Amino acid sequence: MRSTHSEEDPDTAPRGRDTVLSSASTRARIARLELTVLRKIDGVLLGNYQGLIPGPGSEPGESREYQVGDDVRLMDWSVTARTTVPHVHQTIADRELETWLLVDLSPSVDAGSHIDESGNVVTKRDLALAASATFGLLASNAGNRVGVVIVGGADPVIVPPSAGKEHVRSILELVATTPSAVINDDPTDDEDAAQAGQDAGQGRGGSSDAGAQSGGLRGRAARAWQRIRPRKPDRPEPHKDSGIERGATALRGLARRRGLIVVISDFLGDMDWERSLRVLSTRQQIVSARVTDPLDVALPQIGNVSLRDPVSGEVLDVDVNAEQAANYQYAARRHRREVVTALRHCGAPILALRTDRDWVRDVIEFAGMRRRGAFPDGERALADLEMTP
Repeated sequence: MRSTHSEEDPDTAPRGRDTVLSSASTRARIARLELTVLRKIDGVLLGNYQGLIPGPGSEPGESREYQVGDDVRLMDWSVTARTTVPHVHQTIADRELETWLLVDLSPSVDAGSHIDESGNVVTKRDLALAASATFGLLASNAGNRVGVVIVGGADPVIVPPSAGKEHVRSILELVATTPSAVINDDPTDDEDAAQAGQDAGQGRGGSSDAGAQSGGLRGRAARAWQRIRPRKPDRPEPHKDSGIERGATALRGLARRRGLIVVISDFLGDMDWERSLRVLSTRQQIVSARVTDPLDVALPQIGNVSLRDPVSGEVLDVDVNAEQAANYQYAARRHRREVVTALRHCGAPILALRTDRDWVRDVIEFAGMRRRGAFPDGERALADLEMTP
């Protein structure tokens, strides 16, 4: 995987959340990623039905006699009453599943400390893109429809579900190029910038609606959010909910058909999303992909260092001694356990990805556990807390 700024001059390349790739570089990168997914992972996550995550289908079919080990929740009581012999429903293949990707592009996803064999910095955005490609391309390969909700900015970027690999490639381009949120002290700055953009679009000889129509997938995403966005007062308050919470709230009105929701995030923000995800899990199957960097779990004892908050931009001088490093690791361990517990309550198996590991191997191991009927709950992720970067 390549960093989002590996192909630019290090002296002139933008940093952090302002980093985006050129269109040609993005398309080439997505093509390499697609080749990796289809060659190494295709057939791993797909079970014997048209859906993701190996396991039985959900649509009831014919009945058969009960056998030891069958799920009692599949009991066919009407047939059992008529024949006086216990029968269970046989589930058949799910067809035309709807897969939603909830991608959290908070400013922290552009951080990364691991350097791969090619000398490129691997960021958590790279892992988020890999997870999006894995689930999106494989779902499209099975004939399902794929949509995306990208959060992290002021408003979610929403792309309605559609079929076809070209649609998934457009989604991946959005994940690779959508900038992270920029926190403004004045909430009216965003409105001024939006108004300036509309005026500029009209000055170029077209209305704002025409600009949205010519924006392709980004225009569709903007129109989708306009249809479900809440009413705001003249001077809106800054968003206080986390990106995942806002995305999950949006999906409650979007994901109306039974299907799969994949939550991709580093889960470093506020944990206000558990209730919304639990509501979604009553009708949808949820999978979580947690992207992590070694610096998220431990700090090396390097003495005096300047640390910059990627969200607020605040710079803090810290003396990273043994005590500070131990406190940081303890806080990371406690936060990780809280996240794992919350995701388990939501029924969301955890695909743990790290920038210093082979993400393909992690996906294969995750699928293997699911095939055995296990529930990946982040135990390996918790063991990573004992590793030193």
